[in-house]
Amino acid sequence: MLKIIELTEECHRNPGKRPIMAAFASDTTLDGWRLSIRSTIDLTEELLNPKNPLEKYDFVLTAKWNQDALEMTFGRIRSVDTHPTATSFLHIIRMMSLYTPAKILLRNANVENDDHFRVLVDFKECLIKKFRDNAKAAADLRVAMKDDLMEELGKRYVNELPLSKEDRIGNFLIYDVAGYMVKTRENLFECEACRQTVITKEADLPSDFDADAYTRARTKGGLVFVTLSMYQTLCAIEKVVSNHFKSLNHIYITDTFQECIAKVKLTNVLPLFCDTHRHCNMGTLIMEYVKVRYYFESKRLKNVLLSKEQTTVQASFKLAKNAHTRNLIQSNT
Repeated sequence: MLKIIELTEECHRNPGKRPIMAAFASDTTLDGWRLSIRSTIDLTEELLNPKNPLEKYDFVLTAKWNQDALEMTFGRIRSVDTHPTATSFLHIIRMMSLYTPAKILLRNANVENDDHFRVLVDFKECLIKKFRDNAKAAADLRVAMKDDLMEELGKRYVNELPLSKEDRIGNFLIYDVAGYMVKTRENLFECEACRQTVITKEADLPSDFDADAYTRARTKGGLVFVTLSMYQTLCAIEKVVSNHFKSLNHIYITDTFQECIAKVKLTNVLPLFCDTHRHCNMGTLIMEYVKVRYYFESKRLKNVLLSKEQTTVQASFKLAKNAHTRNLIQSNT
């Protein structure tokens, strides 16, 4: 077959007195054939004549050498989630590993109906137990992180923080997110003394304060205006979180959230909430803000990766189109 490909190419390059005709396959296709044929020959020789006699095969079915099964697996995963993360990929693989044996058992005519339900119940109990164990471990971790955070922040309360006017757009967004957090987490502000430390009226803000401009432009009476202390505290937290996100390595760290909280607890903040609820609510507020920032960061990274992928696909398509056009021109000349 390799000799036939070489002869075909030679006849196309040097037609002699024969009429010039377009090649039946592109150069890329012919190179792919050569690679596949040589790989098949090498693998067959390695399987039939291995170094270890115990690993010798009697015959080789080359038709089984394809990646259809792998492509099918990835196709099923992408049918569930078009762009899965590492975590969602593992979850989908686990569900597929459970679904496949259950599907085979349910289609087996020799299995009683009771066995069908028992198999499904066993899988359900396994998943529920795993979920409960993970939920309990996550709850214990949150409590430990919040206690550690508040123990360190309790030593770093200050009476005043400088206002940052360098990034006006960033300040607008921080103030707007602060109002969103107060609006959606009302259980933290049931105490009237706590509410007075975080919620204010638009008219009560300083006249030279402009970080609330975006909120003022959007509100129709339903948005919340936060106090200057609340805004300054979240600005200090945002500075730490932004510096943590500047390094792209944070997406590869398993405990990146814990690492970020460890940096946040070394920050000076203003004492919000009343003395009775400060220890509980302050830690919860800061951790919730960091969670919101991680959500936005994941969206940003996903959009960046998707844009790079689309650019690569478009460039590859354009390159292939140019190569095909060049081959047609060469064959016609």
